[in-house]
Amino acid sequence: MRFLVLALLLFPGFAFPQSKVITACQDAEGKSYFSSGYMVKEPGWRDDGFSSFDDFVMLSESDGKLQIVFMDVDGKIVDPISDYGALVMVVPNHIKDKYILVVLYPAELVETYMFDLNATGNGKLLYTKSKAAGSFNYTSLFVGTCAR
Repeated sequence: MRFLVLALLLFPGFAFPQSKVITACQDAEGKSYFSSGYMVKEPGWRDDGFSSFDDFVMLSESDGKLQIVFMDVDGKIVDPISDYGALVMVVPNHIKDKYILVVLYPAELVETYMFDLNATGNGKLLYTKSKAAGSFNYTSLFVGTCAR
């Protein structure tokens, strides 16, 4: 799997034609608050995150539009659009190397991605996720490291 992630970073056009990689992020740490649901035995805060090399988020640009790709729970590399999400860019034009994207999914899920980068693509990812599902409802905040 490490080879696949490395190949995507070095040759993004392989999987995403005419894409320019802005950054790739991993090793996110944070907390999740599980509030209710039949699978939640005790509501409360839990340590959470994605820390293995196999879990990553990549920000790229293609035809002037930003794209996010990530590893899903099945180990497939997907983007929010192919995963039935709607991607909304919320970026002030005067702030360079700062990107805020919101992904709305039809399955009671909202994600926000804030990339706080320097000119070389290094920096932090601040990622939030809120899900309202019958089995468990939660909100998470993660901070990860990004590098190009």
